[in-house]
Amino acid sequence: MSNIAISYARFSSSAQSEGSSLIRQVEKAEAYAAANGLVIDRALSFRDLGVSAWDKTNVNKGALSLFLQAIQAGKVPSGATLIIESFDRLSRATPREALNIFMTIVEAGLNLVTLTDPPKKFSTASIDQNMFQLFEALMEMNRANAESNLKSDRLCDSWERRRQLAVTEKKPMTGMVPMWINVDGPPRNRTYSLNTERVEVIKRIVKLAMDGAGNHSIVNLLNQDTPPWSRSQKEDDKRTENGTEHHWQPSYIQKVLINPALYGGIKVKGVDEVIPGFYPPVISYDEFVFLQSKRATRAKGKASTRKGKTVTNLFSGLLTCGYCNSAMHIGSYTSTKTKIQTKYFGCYGARTGSTECRMHGWSIDEFEKDMLFWLTNIDFAKVIGAKDASDMDAARSALATLAAKVSSLNSKITNIQESIAEGAKGMVKLLNQAIDDLEAAEKLHAEQERKVHAMVSRGSSVASVPQGWLVLFRALRDTTDEVQLRVLREKISTEIHQVVERIEMFPMGRDAKETAEQRYANIHFVGGESRVIEAPEC
Repeated sequence: MSNIAISYARFSSSAQSEGSSLIRQVEKAEAYAAANGLVIDRALSFRDLGVSAWDKTNVNKGALSLFLQAIQAGKVPSGATLIIESFDRLSRATPREALNIFMTIVEAGLNLVTLTDPPKKFSTASIDQNMFQLFEALMEMNRANAESNLKSDRLCDSWERRRQLAVTEKKPMTGMVPMWINVDGPPRNRTYSLNTERVEVIKRIVKLAMDGAGNHSIVNLLNQDTPPWSRSQKEDDKRTENGTEHHWQPSYIQKVLINPALYGGIKVKGVDEVIPGFYPPVISYDEFVFLQSKRATRAKGKASTRKGKTVTNLFSGLLTCGYCNSAMHIGSYTSTKTKIQTKYFGCYGARTGSTECRMHGWSIDEFEKDMLFWLTNIDFAKVIGAKDASDMDAARSALATLAAKVSSLNSKITNIQESIAEGAKGMVKLLNQAIDDLEAAEKLHAEQERKVHAMVSRGSSVASVPQGWLVLFRALRDTTDEVQLRVLREKISTEIHQVVERIEMFPMGRDAKETAEQRYANIHFVGGESRVIEAPEC
């Protein structure tokens, strides 16, 4: 018989790492080994800390999994003794599944010791001599599984009560909240309040996003002058121990900007809609919807790129060739004399030979300068705001119609379900169709709701667009800092994509003759209006 002992310790909650669970298990194993002439092999001993035995994570992914593989590979000496505090450390799965783990260990020639009072030792020899040992082990496995099931049921019931109170009474569920919100009071009587200092940072992030800045640009700005947040001193200590620096991350900015907590809402598991008024708000619901609309427009227009230091093309996705309707792509050439590179917009159809168009380029710098000048002189109240009142009435009417349809379909589904419960036949197909119709109607309703809120937010600012853009374009001319320049160009690009649907470019005049004529562009706005704007003669 081998005198090698192997210790296995496990606990399921990371919070237990702060307590005495691990120390207790290790000390009890060492005491048993010393009392029975065994030597603990620390190279073979293993631990699963913060790993569940109920969902079999320790068996499927944890250290116990590696140990079982080592047994099957013959790397654990026969006759060695595995010491555990109790069967629930090994497994809290069903007795059948736990028995499989138990038999894998003992049938490999190992002894298994549980540190009960008194300790119990299991082996193939002891089980063959006393079959009651097997029943005893099964009873312990059943107890461990039953305890876990009971805890799970109680926890589920507890969370269900918390969710119901959150929905009906807006009562706090947990201390885990967005990082700009304070949790006040004892666990059973929590209240939420805004962290004044962090809310200022959130407002800055929202303002930058509203202005068109992308996540990476926002991060670059914050990392210049704003220390990143952490949830606890323990987090900071761990980073210090690992020698890693803490920075703002684009992924966190993304989470912040789509979080309904910005307007006080929360998405509760098992509840389809967001519950408003749960947290103290930072911005209004209308502002939140408008923010999502602005960011969707920016994403659609591909206003930015993660790779470049700045935004090369302010009009990405908007430019078409007026001669053949192909997209206008960026090209470049380098002068053999000056070695200076010039970038231009050129017809993709001409470049690839997919159309009969000639390659007529328009310098990016010149087009940008001319276009920005033109846009500051456009009366946006006419091109996109003249029909705001009638459009708003129509949009709200469409929203009300969709809301009525959603309500009607919900009632229809309820009636069908009641009919099925009463024994009606042939209703399943009708139920499935009604559910599909409801999903489609809810999607249209959500889109129309976003449209209405965007119209409300945009309508109040239409008149100030030219003046606001003039300030932006002057800042663009005077800005040299790379980070600020990127943010500024992202903002301008997003503003352009908000009001411009398409721009047709005519780099060689109306007929694209060999001799250069007065070039012009036809701007199509989101409201359906268009304007032809001519550039100075080439």
